[in-house]
Amino acid sequence: MSELNDELLVAYVDGQLADNQSKAVERVLEADQVAARRVESLRAASAQLETAFEAMLADEPLAPPAAGTAAFADIRPAWRGLMQRLRKAGLVIGVGAGCLLCGAAAGYFLHDQIAATGLMTQDAVMPPAR
Repeated sequence: MSELNDELLVAYVDGQLADNQSKAVERVLEADQVAARRVESLRAASAQLETAFEAMLADEPLAPPAAGTAAFADIRPAWRGLMQRLRKAGLVIGVGAGCLLCGAAAGYFLHDQIAATGLMTQDAVMPPAR
């Protein structure tokens, strides 16, 4: 087990793994500091969610999470990346829509000229099929 994905780490934090799987994850976490920090971040997020859920059950108002907490530390780069991808997708969609509109406008305005050349008639002779 050399690669730990978030799904496996969440199951580990929630205690949903079998004993042998948990031990294997712990061995990897001892050697991999990045994964160990990710587990701590997931534990902090889990604790915040549990606190919020308990507050909702008790009909207490929810306190906003602190901006500098570990649970939210690695969300910002992911959010920035998502926003950059959305801006790029919006640009591509905008350019595509602009090209489509220009083509439609050109077809509308040039329809009479194209029809006058005889390119759009069905009288053209087709070569026999072989």
